[in-house]
Amino acid sequence: MATSYPLYLAGRPESPNQDLDVRDKFSGEVFARTPLAGPDHFEAAIAAAADAATPLRRWPAFRRRAVLDHLVRRVEE
Repeated sequence: MATSYPLYLAGRPESPNQDLDVRDKFSGEVFARTPLAGPDHFEAAIAAAADAATPLRRWPAFRRRAVLDHLVRRVEE
């Protein structure tokens, strides 16, 4: 498992100045670090999602579902 993960914003990796320690719930040891998004990241993510809404609305339902299924699999990993 990687020890550090990027923060992706609109498909591009970002490097915020702060990281968040991810701890094992049993041992309490840090096993990874993840970027800690700040207010500017949230605003940019909301703007990117709003910009993507119209083009994605044109996709057929089966294609949107395939993207969501892919996201679910990646989160489960």
